[in-house]
Amino acid sequence: MKIALTGLSLFVFYGLTTGYRVHIYVSTPMTANDAYAYCTTNYKDLSSITSKEEYQGLVEAAGGQLSEAWIGLHRGTKNPNIWMWTDEQPYDFTKLYIYNNNDYNCVYATKLEWFNGFCPDKRPFFCYYNYNLSPVTMNMTWQDALMYCRNQFIDLVSATEQYQLKLMQDTIKDSTTDSAWTGLRFLEGEWHWVSKTFRHIPYQGSLPSCPEEPYRCGAYTKTTAQWEMRDCDEMLNFICY
Repeated sequence: MKIALTGLSLFVFYGLTTGYRVHIYVSTPMTANDAYAYCTTNYKDLSSITSKEEYQGLVEAAGGQLSEAWIGLHRGTKNPNIWMWTDEQPYDFTKLYIYNNNDYNCVYATKLEWFNGFCPDKRPFFCYYNYNLSPVTMNMTWQDALMYCRNQFIDLVSATEQYQLKLMQDTIKDSTTDSAWTGLRFLEGEWHWVSKTFRHIPYQGSLPSCPEEPYRCGAYTKTTAQWEMRDCDEMLNFICY
């Protein structure tokens, strides 16, 4: 069953040892188990939080009005006195206030503290993924590249943020074609960054506003460091994340 999700927003946290960790706030309430299944299917996991700065960023991702949202902390199954992250991150930073109730095995965050709660309760939640780019040196059409990325990774690369553009410029150096497919596509009269989980994000750039068929797919060229429209059936390398 597909669920119509609302209120997706993100926060990007960068650490010298963790790289880019992108946290997604999903305002559609789910049980903790359903939230975990959604996050592991579409991203990496429920969010783990490694520092005060990262926690403040999650609050910002929720629009600064965070009420209650599931995170990835839970009570250990073998030892109920141990708390752990679902993604096995070290449990070094915490703001957990524990209710003495053995049925409260999942954890939700508020703006100031975390609390253990009843896992079947429905709440918004945070997912995260590690933003790593993977150059694929097989040549495919744009549509085939999109499907490959979604099956093997998360999606074709987007560059809506400066950190994404910088990583993409570094990654495309490994491509065997001068240009590589990205998630840029002309749809319904506009250029968009496509995504399987977000609404399509409009492209803010200088590509023609009404490209001729079939030049309606976007690639990035490493020799000129420019975006370009290409024939969607052209066979190019591509970049996934």
